[in-house]
Amino acid sequence: MSVAPDRAIDAPTLARGLETLSSHAERALARGLGLSAISVPPGLARLEGTFRGAPVLLEARAYRGPETAYARVVEVRGSELAIVNVLCLSAPERALPILGVDLVALARDTLVAVADLSPLHPDPAVRARQLAPLARRRRERPLALPAGELPAWCAEWFSPEALLTRVPAGAFPLVAEAVGIYVDAYVELAQTSEPDASAAPAISAAQTGYARAHVEHDRGLGLLKKLFDPALAERFLAEVLFPERTPSWP
Repeated sequence: MSVAPDRAIDAPTLARGLETLSSHAERALARGLGLSAISVPPGLARLEGTFRGAPVLLEARAYRGPETAYARVVEVRGSELAIVNVLCLSAPERALPILGVDLVALARDTLVAVADLSPLHPDPAVRARQLAPLARRRRERPLALPAGELPAWCAEWFSPEALLTRVPAGAFPLVAEAVGIYVDAYVELAQTSEPDASAAPAISAAQTGYARAHVEHDRGLGLLKKLFDPALAERFLAEVLFPERTPSWP
């Protein structure tokens, strides 16, 4: 399936669209999950680098809440690229899937989007129940987005409802709607699920494994080391983007 652009979107318009989408998702999560901001360590909240000779800026914001051990939003902006990455990890005793969203626009004519609620619960029946709100929303609001094939390493972590799509920039409205479906489904799940303390050790271990798998196998993350100082990018990956342990920042 292919998606024709709804209309031509220039680079500044797409960049503003991604920023708006990021802001909407951030507000929806903060409001729906009762999140409070926490302080990303100095030197990691804002990184400056270059891409194709032009300046690039990275900004990171982090949160925690009653049902949330760690949530963060990362934005990368430059004249030739725009990236938005969202991660939400529940408190282990809540035993929720991981919300992950990754939007990448390179050269601003193509948009790659990945989104999922990655289930961690050891009981397959619970996993199925947790994914039901997402599956229902996707049935109610089917989107004409082409489906891409996830890398092999994702099979252990991503759900059957995972989205991977590569579309022309003009299809951004469809991508924005799709991201909203995943965010809304996660908030609904967090608000309606009961705690499961017995699963907490397994959830903690799975959250660590999820983070480690991304750092070790996600080739796209290598871009950060090209955009910014490699040593600083390495720290950012391990401490902010995909920490193996929940950060204890105030």
